[in-house]
Amino acid sequence: MRRTGHPTPLSPRRALPGLAVTALAVLLLSGCATAGTGPAAQPAETPDGVTGEWTLTSGTDDAGSYDLSATTITLTIGDTSGGSTPCNSYGADVTGGLGDITVTPTFQTEMACVDQSLMDLEKRYLTDLALVDTADVDGSVLQLSGADVVLTYEFVVPIENSPIVGTAWVLDSLVLTRGADGSASSVIGDATLLLREDGVIEGNAGCRGFSGTYEIDDSDAARPTVDVSDLVLDAADCPAEFLDQENQVELVLDDFFAEVQGDRMRLTADFQEMGLVYRVAGTEVLPPAVLPTTGVPCEGLGVDSGSEAGNGTTGSAGDPDVLCTN
Repeated sequence: MRRTGHPTPLSPRRALPGLAVTALAVLLLSGCATAGTGPAAQPAETPDGVTGEWTLTSGTDDAGSYDLSATTITLTIGDTSGGSTPCNSYGADVTGGLGDITVTPTFQTEMACVDQSLMDLEKRYLTDLALVDTADVDGSVLQLSGADVVLTYEFVVPIENSPIVGTAWVLDSLVLTRGADGSASSVIGDATLLLREDGVIEGNAGCRGFSGTYEIDDSDAARPTVDVSDLVLDAADCPAEFLDQENQVELVLDDFFAEVQGDRMRLTADFQEMGLVYRVAGTEVLPPAVLPTTGVPCEGLGVDSGSEAGNGTTGSAGDPDVLCTN
């Protein structure tokens, strides 16, 4: 691709406070969803055993009942399992199913909430989740229970995968994945993307607009390749804080793989070291989460991310007071 505009070398981008992801966490895009360029098939509206996405509606343990009034906690069980907590996303190993079940949280992002009570709830939930040993489904309700723990979830009807082409996308986060390490960072400005039906790609990188042309090779339907040509960024005079973000958008949009699940899309540069995560315009902003690279199992699980600037502490597997990312 020939790039024009104001290219500059990509400098290390500052990650979101407290987000240093070694085992990049799950579930922005889980499993092998078909991306495609047109409408997706209608998803199932009822759960298949414990498989599917679930939203926690109540939780109790020996400390009492959860207060879920200010947050949403989810669990997805499938080929790739995990979910979202008040401040982060997590991965999990799930064995068994209806009846006997074991859910072992394995890794998570390290984003700190401003509200310490949400951090405490997150740690409490992940600790309780590791204690469950029984699963029961009644209609659209999943109940996981164990010693002094009862977690009740409601089935989430999957939404259809949004088509890559013709959908108005908004940039959610920037992803760097170099080797076994990686990070996700926040987005500034109004960064958008649209692949038009006529082969034109256009949008905004946060400050400057861009346009070009594209072709899609969808021989791999789940991960089509998009080849962009003649991408031009306008000549707007932008503040310095947009530099890294706009450079990353420009570099990824050179040539990329696209993966869609529901209303989320991840673009991964063909050289595999960086990506962009988009959501459909008008949808909810979720906690930062990216596709897993190398998940490192851990025995203990806890969160100690309430330090200054929200920086999490990482440590070895089995330490109950650190994030399980080493």
